[in-house]
Amino acid sequence: YLFMKRFGAFEFEDIKKLLLADIAKIFSDPTPLHTYPDMMAKVLYRVIQDIENKYLGDASKIWSDNPSSETLVNRFNDFYSVGPKNANMAANILIRQFKIPLKDKIAINISTEIYTKRVLQRLELISENASNDEIIKKAQEIYPSYPGIFDYSVREIGTNWCTPTNPDCKACYMVKYCPSKTI
Repeated sequence: YLFMKRFGAFEFEDIKKLLLADIAKIFSDPTPLHTYPDMMAKVLYRVIQDIENKYLGDASKIWSDNPSSETLVNRFNDFYSVGPKNANMAANILIRQFKIPLKDKIAINISTEIYTKRVLQRLELISENASNDEIIKKAQEIYPSYPGIFDYSVREIGTNWCTPTNPDCKACYMVKYCPSKTI
């Protein structure tokens, strides 16, 4: 959004005309829009090319054919510099915020962020040394038809209350279930 606002247009037809150097300049001047503006410029440039070439300039074709969740996550994974975490987050956003229908939600997993690990550890759902695979497996075990359903809630808890130091257990809606609460 900030990039497009700075660019002055919000239509794909306009942005697809930009060269990598143009995108890098917009990301950098007058102040950087990202911690790594050159890297993000390259990512955005490659994404624009993929949307143009694979989806005929229409990003909604990524999901408009009502794909399976596995297909959707794989489509996001195919974009340059997108890994499983961001692919799952993108799929979750489409479902949660935009109500995009899919054949299923089984392949959309929870993000394995540091707050996810902290919250699940404090709830004693995973061990202290749990791997990312174990975090995903636990979410799949708890809610097999849509393991990613926990993503937003766990992020909210980890960001607002279950902080690394001085957690605000009284304010957290999971307090009555949390064996690690500090009240």
